Amino acid sequence: MLVYAEESAAPTNPLLSLSHIAPHIHATGLSQLYPHAAVKPPPELICSLTEGNGGIIKGYSPEWEGRLARELLAVNLRHDIMRVAVGSYNGQLMGLVKLQASDKYGRRFDAKALQEDAVTALSVAFQLDPQMQSVDVWAVVPANGTHDYDHLPVFSAYATRQDFFRATDEPRSSSLALAGLGLVRLSPTYLQYACCAGLDLLSMVPPTVYDTTPMLDNWEAHVAEAQARLAAANGARIDVLEGTNDGHGMAALTIDDGPHPLTTPLMLAVLRDRGVHATFFLVAEKAEEYPELVRRIVAEGHEIANHSYSHRRAHELNSAQMLAELTTCQRVLGGLTGVNTRYFRPPGGRLNESGLKAIAVSGHALVMWTTNADDWLKPAPSVIAANALKGLRPGGIVLMHQGSMESFNALPLIIDGAGQRGLRLCTVSELLAAGAAKITRMTTQEAMRHLQRLGFERE
Repeated sequence: MLVYAEESAAPTNPLLSLSHIAPHIHATGLSQLYPHAAVKPPPELICSLTEGNGGIIKGYSPEWEGRLARELLAVNLRHDIMRVAVGSYNGQLMGLVKLQASDKYGRRFDAKALQEDAVTALSVAFQLDPQMQSVDVWAVVPANGTHDYDHLPVFSAYATRQDFFRATDEPRSSSLALAGLGLVRLSPTYLQYACCAGLDLLSMVPPTVYDTTPMLDNWEAHVAEAQARLAAANGARIDVLEGTNDGHGMAALTIDDGPHPLTTPLMLAVLRDRGVHATFFLVAEKAEEYPELVRRIVAEGHEIANHSYSHRRAHELNSAQMLAELTTCQRVLGGLTGVNTRYFRPPGGRLNESGLKAIAVSGHALVMWTTNADDWLKPAPSVIAANALKGLRPGGIVLMHQGSMESFNALPLIIDGAGQRGLRLCTVSELLAAGAAKITRMTTQEAMRHLQRLGFERE
């Protein structure tokens, strides 16, 4: 087991933005933090989530998960283990460890203990077997203050095997070890109540921490800003992407939702192995929870696109609410990657004219699909692949999702099936660049009629 020597302070880094306490830090120093840090989290955030949890093994790879669970239980982590999952692909293993955010002894948020447990969990997972290539560790609180199974992540760290051993090649604090892995997330909700056993809170936070206040916390302001933009927009027209069907042997692979722990790294491994790049339509709320996975998607050559902030259905929102969904998603993804998203796909594919107006004002191009894997229903991988490939032609756009093992297992079947049909799967931008698709500017009324002709539902 690795042992880490604590260091007195983490180096200063511009990415460190403890948003809820930053003014106090800069104005009066750390002395003001101690009364604040002594506040115990509300009971609804620290109630035990292990009662009735039904065991910690997810069931994807029971043998590997059982081994990992036993090793983790043996080291007696300070935080309860909620779930252990292991996925496998082509001789590689990828793991997930989900913890409860409050420590199991004092039921408090202890930043030092959580990060030490995260590093220990990563160490245990990577020492389990040389085939373990990446691991997600995250910690949760009950969502909406309720004791149910809809857990809200307040900490996340993603590590590849290579990055982990490079970050821990010499003794150092758990905070600095995590900093060597990439962007570690600690939410403001967690930090608001975090204690650190008498040590400076800043010394317990990785210098590469991502703790930006969620866009949802200032939602009314975003909607008001959207209303002002809409009022100033006169006759905005919307860009709509269409396939040209002109003989190019290309079709776009688009993957909605996420990022998701475990399944996103698994799908990235498949795409890397097959030499395919895809367009990931991401949900910004999930990007805020797992920021390093967003950066990994971009780093591995894939395209990211806008799938709204919260995944609410466009037809259930007015124009200002819809525009706020688009702009906040663009800001989150842009802040993480420096990429200004060009394309938008509405969750569920349902639109009305007010939604189309919001898309037009946002400047995004609308990207729908020509074949739907229907993998959100979680049928067998062979069924998902058959759905995705049925009627797929040059210039086509495949819709699938990340988040389930069925989708992950179907992905190689889809790639191989497209190849057997003489089609190379690519990103939306690659499809456009090759002339296998085009963008047409329309009025919102024209766009609605166009969608109806293609069989998309009007609401």
